[in-house]
Amino acid sequence: MAKSGNGKYDLAVISIVVPAFNEEHYLSSTLAGVDRSVALLQARHHVSVEIVVVDNASTDATASVASSLGARVVFEP
Repeated sequence: MAKSGNGKYDLAVISIVVPAFNEEHYLSSTLAGVDRSVALLQARHHVSVEIVVVDNASTDATASVASSLGARVVFEP
């Protein structure tokens, strides 16, 4: 955790990175499992968590599924 200018500690930020290529049919269940783990992590610790799906040039709806489920999508050709 980093100290902010006011002397208090900011929340730690954890990024969970999920690589994906043409995973539109499986991504929902994968991210549901990640969400369950994130909920446990946040219940036990004071952290902020972001989920990042790295779309490796998918030709299906992987990116839109990830985005609709609240993940940040990063494109990787």
